[in-house]
Amino acid sequence: MYLPLVLLLLPLTAALVTKPPNESAAPESPPSTPHRFANPRIVAAFILLTLCTWMTVRQQSVWANSRNMWFHIQAAAPDFPNANHNVAIILLDERKPEEAIEYARRAARSKPDNAAMRLALGRAYTLTGRPDEGAAQIKEAIRLGLNRQQGYGYIALAEAAMVQGYTQSARNYIAKADELGWKNPQSIILVADAAFEFAYDCDASIEFYRMALSRVPDNANMIYGLANRLRNCGRSEEALLEYERFVGIARRQGVDVSGVERAMQHLRSTLDATPPADQDSQITHPNP
Repeated sequence: MYLPLVLLLLPLTAALVTKPPNESAAPESPPSTPHRFANPRIVAAFILLTLCTWMTVRQQSVWANSRNMWFHIQAAAPDFPNANHNVAIILLDERKPEEAIEYARRAARSKPDNAAMRLALGRAYTLTGRPDEGAAQIKEAIRLGLNRQQGYGYIALAEAAMVQGYTQSARNYIAKADELGWKNPQSIILVADAAFEFAYDCDASIEFYRMALSRVPDNANMIYGLANRLRNCGRSEEALLEYERFVGIARRQGVDVSGVERAMQHLRSTLDATPPADQDSQITHPNP
């Protein structure tokens, strides 16, 4: 229960539990008096309760979810490091690194020895196209010690490496994260997205997508994501296979897949309309 509600209910409670005057002492023909609810205590309690209800409903819009809460706290205390850090994390999760970077900077500037804040700043740098600065911040975070998130630090390094175009380094960092027990498949999708969005490397992006999916083979959302990535990379036949896998799992879960099936039909018609390659342009092996 919110503190305003607790405090403002006290007068109401006191007013309601107060024993009314002894009716036996009242004259047989009582004089004309105001209605009982005109009692000043009751009126005051009613006003306080109304005010309290308004305050509670208004406050619920702030505390309804963590995003609203941290943005509200940050607006009220712009120099509070934890608020800046959490706002930066939220914006990074929403894929808004350009907005996140200033909050991450403020947090790291306030607490330079805080590993988590360094990590958030490093990812913000990475996702705004500054992977060298990002990697430096992430390595410092790892050096300071991320405790249970130490493995995630190496995922962030893999993400930075992939933005730089270093696929093998990204693989090595993911392997290091595995050694530390960080096996969250969704984290590997971050690396796959970096390969696609920054390095423009479809092969690497699909590789990391498949790596993530190998850990949760029946994850319908991830299968659908892989299908979309294959389609975006021009690998339509492979995309159709993954869409079919998705449809099979989704149907068993009772999900309406009619929209996906229409998209699959369109993709098939596109493939059917694609003319075969010119035979004369194909390289053929000479007869032995």
